[in-house]
Amino acid sequence: MSVLRPLFELILLRRGPQDLPYSSQLTLTLVGALLAAELLYTALLDIPMPAARLLLSLALLLGWPWLLLTLRNRRPRFTQTVAALSGSALLFTLAFLPLALLASAQPAIEPDSTPAPGQLLLGWLILFLLGWKLMVEGHIYRHALDWPRFPALLLALALFMIEFGLFRSAAAGAVAMRPERSAVAAAIPVPAGPAT
Repeated sequence: MSVLRPLFELILLRRGPQDLPYSSQLTLTLVGALLAAELLYTALLDIPMPAARLLLSLALLLGWPWLLLTLRNRRPRFTQTVAALSGSALLFTLAFLPLALLASAQPAIEPDSTPAPGQLLLGWLILFLLGWKLMVEGHIYRHALDWPRFPALLLALALFMIEFGLFRSAAAGAVAMRPERSAVAAAIPVPAGPAT
């Protein structure tokens, strides 16, 4: 069975992580593909410290589900949960990439200026994808943890905020070390892991 169809149905909220095959090999393949996509993302956008970002992303991708599933006594669901999170993150990373490339090619918006229509459109598209990604991750956690929809969505949002803060801190440190680097491009987070 092809894994693409269940992944697309997962991001359309028609399936849950329990509908993916229970396969360590599939999970490792999806995690590897996600890390490769993140490496491509960081290289194309010239995001500093790609190795550190990938290690942090991997730690969060594996750490959050392990901790949460352990606390809820649902650890046997770890393999399918990580497959769902990494597979959906892979699809969203590939969707974010062209938008991030277009956004990084745009001139910086001055504080008192009005964004161009193209910049507004890109901003709305990125926000739409981010909101959709958070809904999918909430959906995955809802099924994996047997939680109601709203608390699972709040969990996905909280994990995103924590990860965003960690990645922003790393980007700020890298920009301080490389002042010639564009602050706009450095601020674009890699949309990976379970909640980025």
